[in-house]
Order: sequence, then C-alpha cells, then structure tokens
Amino acid sequence: MERNEMLREFTFQDLQHIFLQRLRWLLLIPALCTVILYGYAQFMLVPQYTSTATMYILRQSGDELTINEAVNDYNLALKLVNDCTYLLRSHTVIDTVREELALSDSYNALCGRITTNTPTDTRILEVTVRADTPEMARDIVNRICAVGAESINNALGFKQITVFDPGILPEEPCNSIGIQIYALAATVSALIVFLIFSVWYMLDNTIHTAADVERYLGLSILGDIPDANSKNGHRCGCKYGYVNNHTGRQTKSYGSRKEK
Repeated sequence: MERNEMLREFTFQDLQHIFLQRLRWLLLIPALCTVILYGYAQFMLVPQYTSTATMYILRQSGDELTINEAVNDYNLALKLVNDCTYLLRSHTVIDTVREELALSDSYNALCGRITTNTPTDTRILEVTVRADTPEMARDIVNRICAVGAESINNALGFKQITVFDPGILPEEPCNSIGIQIYALAATVSALIVFLIFSVWYMLDNTIHTAADVERYLGLSILGDIPDANSKNGHRCGCKYGYVNNHTGRQTKSYGSRKEK
C-alpha cells in the first residue's frame, strides 16, 4: 500500500473530534505554559528601567541670520546629530560619568546601556539609558547628556548642544511581561498542541471505525459487536465481522491497517 493510502482522510469533523477528545490537554498545557512564564517573570527576570533625555542641536547666536545662513546652519545641525551620537559614547564622556556616579560598570558595559534615536528630519537627539533601578537610569542619562553637551560645545568652540528635556524617574520596568504576552503564549501553545494531535491522528494506522475497515482493508462489513472489556467501548474495542471479498469467508478482527 502506498504511503498516501496509509494516511487517514482529514475532514472538518475530524478537527471537531480532535478538539473535543483532547480538550483537557488543550486547556491544561497552555495553562501550564502560562504558569511557567509567570514564574519566570516573577523569580528569574531581573527588572530593567529606562529613562530618556532629549538634546536639541542648533547653534545659539544673537545675530540675525540671512536665509542662506539659516539653511546652512540647519544642515550643519543635522550633520552634527551623527557626530553627537558618536561622541556621547567617547571615553571622555563615559569615563567622566562613571567617576562622578561611582559606577562599577566597565566602559563597554555602560555603553551597552545607552541607545540613541533621531526622529526623521529633526535636530533632536533622544538618549535612553537602561539600568537596574529607576534612580540609576535617570541619573546616568542626565549626567551623560550634561557632560556630553559640555564636552561637545567645548570642542566646537560655540554652544551647539542644549539639553532640552532631562530624563525622568521611570515608574514601570521596561521588560515587564504584560497580559498580552501571557495571552499570546497560551494561544501559541494551544495551537502547537492541537497541531501535534492532528498530525498524530493523521499518522495513526489503527482501525477505529467500521468505515476504516472498508476504506483500508477493502472488506464488506456485516455488523459490529462492542467489546465489553474495552474502557472506550465501541470506538477502540469493537470487533468487526466482515466478509473477505476474495474468499467469501466470514471472520472478525480488531486489526491495524495492513497492505492488501
């Protein structure tokens, strides 16, 4: 018998049957996964906090600028955004902040806590710092922006960088697991369990119903006698009486699918 003949035909009724028969597993396993995820979040996940400060990049000048000078000044400010992003991670800035705040982090470790973002077509640079406590995240980002702005302005020879909006004290961890994540974990785990049972059902080569006898053995069914010793009754413990189409002999079988 070919491989495709050994596979059970799959219908919408089969999906309903699998769902009803395996409902307790479809509820139990997602619930267990959700509990495990909750335990990981409560006992294994270290809370992290982020604080963001905003820097504004534009030369401060008391002189009135012409249109061309204003355009050139604006283009220069856009180019300086990338320069500031690089200079904020320089040893001059990072080492000074480490010393002022008495941080135990190494240079590379502190740089790894810093992320920057520039909104499109703006002269604004957002600096975000991640730390283990809200106070530390706020203090580090404010000191980095303050020291960085001072160092860059000194290097340029005029005031180009301004700390527009300092970092504030974050209220919630940035890596907390919300209700949406729990719901997603439960849904995905339920789908995986259902898929496993569906594949298992398709690859099952045992005879469960009278229709299976006719479909896979090519025999005509005379009747069926429920097996009283079977816990599942008619479905899995049924003896089938059938007539062999080749010999005409009547017999009975529990059998699994075999090649003709």
